[in-house]
Amino acid sequence: MRWIGGGPGQKLDGRSEPGSSGMPMIWWCSVRGRWLQRGRSFATCWKDWGLRLNEEKTREVNAKKDRFDFLGFSFGLSTGRTSGQVYPHVEPSRRSIQRATARVAQLTARRRTPIPLPDVVKTLNQYVRGWAGYFHYRNSSKGLGRVKWHVEERLRTHLRKRHKMKSRAAGYAQFPTARLYARYGLFKLPTKAGWKRAYAF
Repeated sequence: MRWIGGGPGQKLDGRSEPGSSGMPMIWWCSVRGRWLQRGRSFATCWKDWGLRLNEEKTREVNAKKDRFDFLGFSFGLSTGRTSGQVYPHVEPSRRSIQRATARVAQLTARRRTPIPLPDVVKTLNQYVRGWAGYFHYRNSSKGLGRVKWHVEERLRTHLRKRHKMKSRAAGYAQFPTARLYARYGLFKLPTKAGWKRAYAF
């Protein structure tokens, strides 16, 4: 069994500060009976910490059949292509990616062309850096790549609107991807997620 979280005073896998009954958590168990057994054991630990498990918000999911979303991530069980072993696959949820691309579109909209370009890029970088800092985790490389491509396309489109360029081809020629980073200072979103283990109980 694996779980994401910690005791009072520890950080929730680097993502939030527990210490109250509102600390979110996931348990991975191979069989249902083991889930029930470990669930009772963990509830006992929480009681020792002076906390309690909210049973109304706790639910059981068969990750072999269904994926589920939690804290912006999508969870499920997958099989490794080389090892053939089953592992927990964790990546940004579809909704999280949709929200990110929608926000990037807002930050690079045509109505923002009167704003000085350095300010537009600075605001865009702040959002993208924060988003990447949260989702740069486990199996998120594909999702990170999608958002990175969208950020590049949106900034390029924004530059075209600023320079009143109608042709997309001209935009690619005038604002190639390398120039977006070298000249305009766009934050380069990492596309290779770092592997981090959840805490083991």
